[in-house]
Amino acid sequence: MSTTDLNTRNGTDQQMTLRSTNNSIKSSNNPPTPTPLSSDEFNRVILGMRKTQDATLAQCNALSLSFNKKFGELQSGINSLASQIVDLRSDNTSIRKDLSALNNRIRVVEPEVCKSNISPADNIPQLLQELSERKKCSHNVIVHALIESSATLPAGRLTDDIQHLSDSILPLYMSLPPDVT
Repeated sequence: MSTTDLNTRNGTDQQMTLRSTNNSIKSSNNPPTPTPLSSDEFNRVILGMRKTQDATLAQCNALSLSFNKKFGELQSGINSLASQIVDLRSDNTSIRKDLSALNNRIRVVEPEVCKSNISPADNIPQLLQELSERKKCSHNVIVHALIESSATLPAGRLTDDIQHLSDSILPLYMSLPPDVT
């Protein structure tokens, strides 16, 4: 590696000297010797350094712009997430209120259910019986003001009821369906 030291010479020609130490040349007894530079060479070296500096600054500016853009996107994402968190907190508060109301209702209803001592299994036979009765009664007809039968046997009462019904609807010019007789 070489170390460079620029010194200005006293004199009228304004020449610069460059002192360099080169590790590839090992001289244990001789000190480094200065190499004279002309002002053109010096200006070229300075221009090269300036170009390198300008390129480095341009890269730094590009990186800065890129980082600023990414930072803006990150900030926007954070703001969006913060807004979503606020919405979630609001939703959680609402859900907690609803849950509390439901728990209060359950506390009121549970003792009443426990008092009745009716299990759902006890209701099944009653439900089946109700469904059976509804199916039997699905073709029933209710007739008001029909004369009741005086017969004691069910078959006799049925015959009397059909006869009285026929007599009642005859003035209306209606007849019973054939499967009723």
